Amino acid sequence: MNINWAHCYFLSMYVVTVPLYVCILWKMYKRRNNTKFSTTFLALLISQGVVDLLFLNSLLLFGISSYVILTSEEKLDFTTILCNMAYKCLLCAIYVRGFGVLLMSFQRYLTICRWTSWLNIVSSF
Repeated sequence: MNINWAHCYFLSMYVVTVPLYVCILWKMYKRRNNTKFSTTFLALLISQGVVDLLFLNSLLLFGISSYVILTSEEKLDFTTILCNMAYKCLLCAIYVRGFGVLLMSFQRYLTICRWTSWLNIVSSF
């Protein structure tokens, strides 16, 4: 079981980042009913934060599970499955992040440029 510097860096950043990220998302989630914080942008930001947390946890799960298999025959089969799962998870996270950025950009465009539009009025509720 050989752990290189990239694994140590990822684990140390994971230990620092994830609890902080969870606290920030929890505070944003608790304040979503407040009129000052109940915006479409905040809802999109919370959803993007949840996707980030799921992706970080899946990376940690895939990284740990790659070291669990001990025999080389099982490791070869498991590595193929693990690579496919990691690729599909990454692809899904990129699609969700891209769609979220698109929605946030569209919401900002409506708020800044088309603030009198019916779509902006409907989306603010």
